[in-house]
Amino acid sequence: MEIRGELPKIDTTKKIQKEEFEDRIKKLQIEMDRRSIDLGIAYSSPLVPGDVFYLSGYDPHLEVSAAILISPAKMIVLGGPESVEYAKESMRAGVWRYLKEFQLSWEDYPQAEFSSLKEVIDETVEGKKIKRVGLLTTKDIISVGWMELIKNNVGENVEFVDATEILAEARYIKSKNEQEMIRIANVIAAEAIKKMIENIKPGMRELEVAAYGDYVCKSMGAYNYGYDTLVTTGKRINTIIGRSCNKIINNGDVCILGACPRYEGYSGAPSRTIVVGGANKGQAEFLEHGLKVHELAVEKYIFGKPARDLDITAREFHKKAGLGQYQMYSSAHGTGISEAFEGRAATRFSDYNFPKNIVSMIDIGLYGHPDYFGFRHEEAYSIDNEGITRKLTDLPVRVYERR
Repeated sequence: MEIRGELPKIDTTKKIQKEEFEDRIKKLQIEMDRRSIDLGIAYSSPLVPGDVFYLSGYDPHLEVSAAILISPAKMIVLGGPESVEYAKESMRAGVWRYLKEFQLSWEDYPQAEFSSLKEVIDETVEGKKIKRVGLLTTKDIISVGWMELIKNNVGENVEFVDATEILAEARYIKSKNEQEMIRIANVIAAEAIKKMIENIKPGMRELEVAAYGDYVCKSMGAYNYGYDTLVTTGKRINTIIGRSCNKIINNGDVCILGACPRYEGYSGAPSRTIVVGGANKGQAEFLEHGLKVHELAVEKYIFGKPARDLDITAREFHKKAGLGQYQMYSSAHGTGISEAFEGRAATRFSDYNFPKNIVSMIDIGLYGHPDYFGFRHEEAYSIDNEGITRKLTDLPVRVYERR
């Protein structure tokens, strides 16, 4: 694989300092105390690392899951025995304990000094009686086994309450530092897409093209991905988020390219659509329709304006063009630690106005077209502290060429 030209330099010393993590914990503890929550439970996996990372800086990797126990006085991060040194290296807040329940079940760890969950709970609440447990992570992410363990170890007559909106709201509103991490991640992703566009040719395999994106992401300072670097061509576009594979790319194939690196825990996730060898008249008109919808959606991404207007505008334009039946999802969603697991998509049913200090992916996609299969024009935009909407990369949304 030959990489032509130098990649832009990224200041890889930029990161979120421990003081910001400590401030997040303090705000959460104040809110827990206000709600009379004695013990809070957060849970994450390598696929959905958000809540544990947001509070501690620990980014679950190989082992199956990680959790946080937090009281108004103390926070403890829980994981498996293989993660202990990685956790100590990466954590910015909290103390670490490891549990047998989080080890890889088929392994043996004779040197590990496991804590019991009951011991860690007692340490977190400093021996106080627990009356209310707050679930900080949604039930679709928390494993059934973990919930059973918690219920069996917190004592009797304990009330469990849904407190998930605390972290959901905190993660939706981005600090200045978070906005910068997300911007860097998107800049890296954009460079990955540029390099894939530069190198894609008929006769290559999808995975060969994706390798150029992977190289760029890691070379520029990003690590594990929110999703695998994406190259889908022809009918495979209809998989929407299918992994790149060994399919041979043909001349004239419509192709979606996407990259989702994580820089210091925060994701960038733009996507672009091209036609290999250049678009014919019909393909160009189809892609231009999507580009116009993207432009109209961006015009609705404004501080103080209704979020639903963005999605309604996109849907109405699709319908006017006779393409409404091919829209598979809403037109914008939150982004940050995870590519999409940040809450608050902009849908036709949204009942809120866009606030300041948010970052969203404006994601215009159609799939299942009988002739052209589909497209995705996806880009990161922020609304900053001044209420100004900003595009986070210099990659044009229109990247395809005509024949």
